[in-house]
Amino acid sequence: MNNAHKLWEAINEIDEKYLVEAMEYKAKKRKRPGRFLFGAAIAAACLVLIILKPWNNVKDPIEVYATEFNKKVTGTEMIIRQGKITDIGVTNGGSVSFYVLGEKIQKIRFSCKNQWISGIDATEKRESYGYSENFTFEYGSNEEDYKFINLYWEPRQLCDRLRDDHNLSLSDLSEEERSDIIVMQITFLNKKETTMAMWIHIDTEGYISASVGPYQVTSADTFVLQDDVSTPYHSPEWWSEHYINDNAEIIAADWGITSDNPLYSKFTDEQLARIISTLQDYYAGIKRKIIKAERYTGGQNIDNWYEGYEWKEVIFFKVMVEDDFADVPRYIAIGSKDNWNECTV
Repeated sequence: MNNAHKLWEAINEIDEKYLVEAMEYKAKKRKRPGRFLFGAAIAAACLVLIILKPWNNVKDPIEVYATEFNKKVTGTEMIIRQGKITDIGVTNGGSVSFYVLGEKIQKIRFSCKNQWISGIDATEKRESYGYSENFTFEYGSNEEDYKFINLYWEPRQLCDRLRDDHNLSLSDLSEEERSDIIVMQITFLNKKETTMAMWIHIDTEGYISASVGPYQVTSADTFVLQDDVSTPYHSPEWWSEHYINDNAEIIAADWGITSDNPLYSKFTDEQLARIISTLQDYYAGIKRKIIKAERYTGGQNIDNWYEGYEWKEVIFFKVMVEDDFADVPRYIAIGSKDNWNECTV
């Protein structure tokens, strides 16, 4: 938290009644020096009122909302995620998601100090970004789109430390190690600029909270001053390591998805490996790791699942993934029109 944010919080916490009391106070008659000092005090109170009162009425240049609660994140720290991070480095419920609202935003440059961020435009009108440290999102004049530009914060480094050291817990980490900051450099369509930040904190129980306020970039903020990621959809190396299981052929064998299994006898092992690879890529794309997959033969009508494909061109799976609902199966169809050389979810 920098000085600008501290001042912002202090101003917003001033009780107006103290300013009113200072204005209404009437002193007894005293010698001239006393009246002079009292007059100076009133003048100072008026100055404080003039300077501070408008700040309490000024609308924030942008508003940040926690997606899960659809609630505005303010200058007062608040919980932004129902799930929590465990001592074994598992983020229950996945990444922390938020979105930014405002008036006539041209673009926002996001910079994350300690962990990773990504951005996905659900309207598909803009480039999206895989997990990175810096990237710039174009917003534009259509403010209705802003809510669909979703940002995600992934505490990868922290979770890796907890996974790698089984003797380590969240309570062993310092406040700094359990904290992060996302700086937002905003440019409006009228070319005005401002900078805000979201401070993120993880308590020793694993709950994630955040606050938002103004920020001033300095030469010490090397994480802000570095270049943006150059490639949209870029993801760091750990992405595939975490969300995609090992070699598809090995995983298929482990799950019993092989040509000698009667359920898959019409496929070759090479075709099954391509099918499993497609399955893994899909769930990695939505940040879920497959725990187990098996063929689904429930007999549901595929007209509602995969329009335009025949039975022989589709295979259905029941899938269990790593998230808050790991015991709830998901159902997915993989189809192919060219003898399973190219597969589609």
